[in-house]
Amino acid sequence: MKKEIILNLLTGLLNISIEELKNLKDTDDLCTFGLTSIKALEFLVLLEEEMQVKLNEEDIYISKVLTLNSISKLIDKYTE
Repeated sequence: MKKEIILNLLTGLLNISIEELKNLKDTDDLCTFGLTSIKALEFLVLLEEEMQVKLNEEDIYISKVLTLNSISKLIDKYTE
């Protein structure tokens, strides 16, 4: 479920098909697929809304969403 949420949010934000995203490794750099600092902030806002959480200031950095793995870790921090 978590990965599905991440992929759905990224699909709309990066204009990439869900199939392309499913082929990504968990460690692939999303910047190579169009993630910019502005899109990273947009993603974090969407993630807050989707997960119904409020991210701490120290988690509002592009480094927190550079890979599927880092996004997953961020979600885990707020849902465990």
